[in-house]
Amino acid sequence: MTVFTPFIYLSFILLALFIRPYLTKKIINYPLVLAVIGFLTATIIVVTGHTHLIHYGYFQNLIRYFIIPVVIYHSAMSLDYQTLKQHKWHVILLGFVLSLTTVVFGGYLIYLIIGKANQFSMVAGILTMAILVSTTVTTIKDYIPKAKTVYAVLQAESLCTQIISLVCFTGIVTISLNTTAIGSMFSFSLATFANLIAGGLFIALMVGGLTIGLINVNRDIVFQSVATLFAIYLGYLLSMSIFKASGAIVVAGMAILFTIIGDWLEKPPTHIFIDEMWESLYAICYAATYLLFGATVTIWMFTQQYLVMAAAIVIIFGLRAIICYFTLPKGEKNLYFLGGVRGILPIVLTLGLPSSLPYWWTIQSIVCGVVLFSLVIQLPVLWMNVRGEIA
Repeated sequence: MTVFTPFIYLSFILLALFIRPYLTKKIINYPLVLAVIGFLTATIIVVTGHTHLIHYGYFQNLIRYFIIPVVIYHSAMSLDYQTLKQHKWHVILLGFVLSLTTVVFGGYLIYLIIGKANQFSMVAGILTMAILVSTTVTTIKDYIPKAKTVYAVLQAESLCTQIISLVCFTGIVTISLNTTAIGSMFSFSLATFANLIAGGLFIALMVGGLTIGLINVNRDIVFQSVATLFAIYLGYLLSMSIFKASGAIVVAGMAILFTIIGDWLEKPPTHIFIDEMWESLYAICYAATYLLFGATVTIWMFTQQYLVMAAAIVIIFGLRAIICYFTLPKGEKNLYFLGGVRGILPIVLTLGLPSSLPYWWTIQSIVCGVVLFSLVIQLPVLWMNVRGEIA
């Protein structure tokens, strides 16, 4: 990495943030524009022979220690709890039933399609669907402005799928890289997931409780803001580095704890200041992620992996169609179905895949294909559907 590499990254993020208000106000596909900018830039860099500027390893720490905690906290802090109480069954169906079915059954189906001949095991199939199960609601915020209930449910689904995705991703990668004998693999897997979940809840309660206690002593708005930021990253780093627990559960748990118990977050100007701080951090992460996505996409992915991309798209949206059109309210089925957009978290997780895994490039190709499908086809169809309902 040269001394100019961080400056180049920041320059493109600044450009992305500069054009953001002009694109979002007109409901132009902002993430797709960012992906195109990233792709063109990476192409120019490769053609000119400066590939050291976009080395795969540069993104790992940025993703792991900055983007992921910001994305999770942003999802958790913006939940509409009043609306969710009335529609909790929808959240259970989309956030848990559909998610776990997609990970397990969808992972098995993609494994059968790709086959053993390509060194793609069933674990690889489950890992692929664990990455792709995560949805994002930020991308569709400007597409369904009048559907408050649908948007609230999709927000909750997004948080649930993000937590499930990260827990499964961490657990599966840990198990895959472990050399434990086959006879003890089952017990090792149970212990890994139990530690991820239980450890994450413990850290969230411990660090979150101490933070609320400190803020009840000192009500200064600047101290409150810095304390929440410090607590989130302290809990996240403790989970990742010492306790080997789920950082997603820690961050989401503290965000919910602050919102429910720490009523100081709900009172202006405190919650306005903190919300704007996290919104700014999220805007940076959002722009950086889609720029990196564009830089990651290659033509060879689509020439060599187009069949498995298509299979993954059919599996994901086929399972979602079954849940949405057979269990959810009639007038909102289309919005719930089209609202399951794949975006920011699948991108960062696939960029965080260890290159030592023999199937990492296949998974990255599948994820890029599904995300691009969401941006190019799913979002425009969603917008046309919303315009038709409003008219």
